Amino acid sequence: MHTKVELLQFDINAFLREHSEALVVVVNGSWYYDTHTGDYAYQTRLGERRSSTRIGQLTNSSSSNHAMLEGVLAAFMRIQMCEKDVYVLSPTPLGFKKCKGPNEEIINKIFRISEEKKLNFHSIAISNGGKLIRDILDNKI
Repeated sequence: MHTKVELLQFDINAFLREHSEALVVVVNGSWYYDTHTGDYAYQTRLGERRSSTRIGQLTNSSSSNHAMLEGVLAAFMRIQMCEKDVYVLSPTPLGFKKCKGPNEEIINKIFRISEEKKLNFHSIAISNGGKLIRDILDNKI
């Protein structure tokens, strides 16, 4: 399931309560046109537990979506559990529905890891949710 929701229709606290048994990966990213570099930040949550926010820098990136996908890939590579529901929350759609274009290779890597670990993978893009995502990564929520 890969969906897009409006920020006004999304209650993060209700979502976390409803999916307390699932692993939630919250990701954000930036891209810098002049240097073609990028960075990402992600945090994982399972019930009341949350990881520290992990940050990565990319020396060759093509977009902020690419940077966020690198963050999702890094998070999925760290997942040590199997047969789990995993929700990826991002401020923009990351291309999981169509899996075409410049990010196709990294999306396929994420899908392969998901299949290998038998993860039931969902992505939710929260339109206008950039501040919400940043607040989660800054542990304000």
